[in-house]
Amino acid sequence: MHIGPLPPPAQLAEYEGAHPGAAQWIFEEASKGAAHAREMELRAIKIQRLDVLLHRGLPFALVIAFLVASIIIAFTNPTAGAAGLLATVAGVLTAYLTGRTSVSRDRRGTPPPGSQRADGSKGLSLNNRIGRIESGWRQRRNERIHKGE
Repeated sequence: MHIGPLPPPAQLAEYEGAHPGAAQWIFEEASKGAAHAREMELRAIKIQRLDVLLHRGLPFALVIAFLVASIIIAFTNPTAGAAGLLATVAGVLTAYLTGRTSVSRDRRGTPPPGSQRADGSKGLSLNNRIGRIESGWRQRRNERIHKGE
């Protein structure tokens, strides 16, 4: 039994001899599998772009919202407005100087020691989680092939 996208030509000829049309079916399935893999990679890239956009855009929007709220409050109560402005600036400076977010990572994308998410992913990136899911699918498919299902 061959495992991979396409068997060698001799094995393809054997399949075709045993069951006419088998080689064509194998090529079609390999083509469908490659198209599916490309589609999943594009989907993962789109999701990762959205993830990056949210991780950059949402904090920025929150800072702007707090600054605007502080300015509005400052017109009615200068002390409360100054406190809100100071808290916003302090939070931004703290995040900037420490270089950390709620889930800090080093440059290789590994999670900090002891961190674990509710889904048990241990802080892995989206691509790593998708890769693990896909490798599980491949492993189960290969096990079915070996069993002859």
